[in-house]
Amino acid sequence: MSSALREGLREIGRKFKRVGLRRRIAAADRARDENLTALGRRAWEAKVAVPAADELAQRITGTETQETAVTARRAALDQQRKEHEDKKQAESLRFGSLEQEVRQRKAPVDADLAARRAEMARAQGEAAAVKKRLLEIDASRRALEGRAPGAPTGETPPVDRATVEAQLEALAREREESEKRIGPLTEAGSAAAADIQRLEAQSRELQAELDRVTAERRRTLGEIDRALADVRRASAEAGAEGVSVQKQQAAYFKELGTLLFSSAVDEPALASAMTAVRAADARRRELQAAFDALVAESKAMPRRTMLRFTALVVASLVLVAVLAALRPTARVREFSPAVQFPRDPVKTEITAYGGTVELPGVASVVFGSGALSTTQTVTVAATASPETAEDFRETAVLFAPGPRLPYEVRINTGSVAPIANTEVALRLVVPESFARAQPPNYAIRVFAQILQDSGEEVHDGFRPVDAVDAGDGKSIEVRLRRPAFTNQRRRDGTFEAVVILASSRVGPPRRSRGQSAVPAHASIAQLPDLQWLRDRIRDLVQGPPPCKPVCNAWAPPVIPLTVNPKRPYNPTNDHYGTDYRAPEGQAVYAVARGTIVAVGSTKTRGLTEKSSAGLMTRGYGLRVIIEHCDGSRTLYAHLKSGSTDYLRVGHTVSAGEQIGEADTTGAVTGPHLHLEYAPNGQAGKTNTENPHQCLPYKQ
Repeated sequence: MSSALREGLREIGRKFKRVGLRRRIAAADRARDENLTALGRRAWEAKVAVPAADELAQRITGTETQETAVTARRAALDQQRKEHEDKKQAESLRFGSLEQEVRQRKAPVDADLAARRAEMARAQGEAAAVKKRLLEIDASRRALEGRAPGAPTGETPPVDRATVEAQLEALAREREESEKRIGPLTEAGSAAAADIQRLEAQSRELQAELDRVTAERRRTLGEIDRALADVRRASAEAGAEGVSVQKQQAAYFKELGTLLFSSAVDEPALASAMTAVRAADARRRELQAAFDALVAESKAMPRRTMLRFTALVVASLVLVAVLAALRPTARVREFSPAVQFPRDPVKTEITAYGGTVELPGVASVVFGSGALSTTQTVTVAATASPETAEDFRETAVLFAPGPRLPYEVRINTGSVAPIANTEVALRLVVPESFARAQPPNYAIRVFAQILQDSGEEVHDGFRPVDAVDAGDGKSIEVRLRRPAFTNQRRRDGTFEAVVILASSRVGPPRRSRGQSAVPAHASIAQLPDLQWLRDRIRDLVQGPPPCKPVCNAWAPPVIPLTVNPKRPYNPTNDHYGTDYRAPEGQAVYAVARGTIVAVGSTKTRGLTEKSSAGLMTRGYGLRVIIEHCDGSRTLYAHLKSGSTDYLRVGHTVSAGEQIGEADTTGAVTGPHLHLEYAPNGQAGKTNTENPHQCLPYKQ
């Protein structure tokens, strides 16, 4: 069996060598052909007599004649093209001058027309005002005549005759003056109307002339453009014909060079070219001899030995597949040993001056002075909620979590949340058995459930928070900020923070030779093709590929790459990713090579009516998470339903490979791509970083 394995590996080595020799032989063939062509061209230019090459000389002469004709035709077409372009420029200038001349003649006519229209409108307005005044005068006169002495008595008492006569006389004088004004105003309006008719006729004539010039310009320039297109098309055809003639001529020169080389013509003018051909031919023969020797060695190998080697390889691949499928699970899991924790909550009144709430054996919470605005009953409890465990599995996967304790700690501050810019100190007890059970390259972390509610999207998930050793070797301490407390999860409207003690990877994953990045919990049913097996075989034979830091030259996740200015990376406002503008159906690409560790839709359990923008659900919708070789992970959220059906956990994707389409799945108000980047221990970073900094160009 060992001899079969040894001979089989040698045969594989010979096959790889043959592949390389085929490439080198092809390159040597190209070099020899180029040298033969140069030899033939040099002999033709030097007019070297070649025996039995009369017919070949005639064909070369014919190609030269064709090349000369094509060159002349292309020169003539280039001259025509230049003439047409010059004519187009001249006609454009001529028509531009004509249009400018017509517009200059039309401009004063239009100005006069506007002035006469204004004058007529003014005369008509003044005439109307005078006529209105005449009517008022007549009405006043009738009223005065009804009040004169001797008139029929009515409601209006009579007045002195002298007064009435004086007023009537004044009205008569005003009427006479108004009637004198009516005539000139009417004449001015009539004259303006006549001028308007004349100017309108002139303006119409000039506009018609301008339209004729514009139409003539379009027709003339269109004819020139069509002629230019014909010339350019003919020039392109002539260029293609010239390339074909040159290729045919090169083939004839190669044939001539082959004839010279085989005839061993001794001509001083061809010495250097002949030497180059001999060297290229010798190199080609050397490579062919090496290839033939490898083929002979392969044929000499016993057929039975090859069959044994094939059977051994197949058995090895089957064993690798079985071991991969049976490897213990490495997904997020709870701490397996039983951990006792108190089931009853602890309630303590905390005043505005602060206080402490202690849950024995689990946690203690310290509120500083001014953390709460009023006295509140604070409740601290350890619970084991299946819904919370599911939320942790779905949202913490971005941070490569390891084992976690089987309970979460809940801190309820009632109807009042901690005041902004204050912190709540939380000390969590770390069971000794839990600390000893951590896998290599993992460290204990505290995860808090953070609600991101911007009004445009709602994400609610677990994220690591900065923690320090409390100094006693038995506990870990964190400081919870205001965003960790929210009243949008509980139906009673009270504020609550949820934290979980778990672990996460603090560096690149440790993979031995032959170990793939495929998660162990990805069953064969989840991997319908053999890509995962091919990756494992490649790593087994070649070893894991070299890994460089991923965050240096990402491929763009969407094209065009435009950051939503309202939703950049801003952890201060609890937005831990970057939103890129993308219409519905826009392709989304992987930013770097990696392995898919999660694909699918997150749960969208409802929030209370206090969530903004009417978003009554939470979550990323359809999302994909990719792990890269340095241990970092990237998350692509709000993808279109059905756009990731071809992806499976464990598949390897390349940088720039499409992994889905942008949409509005999850809790969002419009289509976009939400991208997050978790270094997972790179340079000591355990939370998310700005993904936009990893792109080679910014926009």
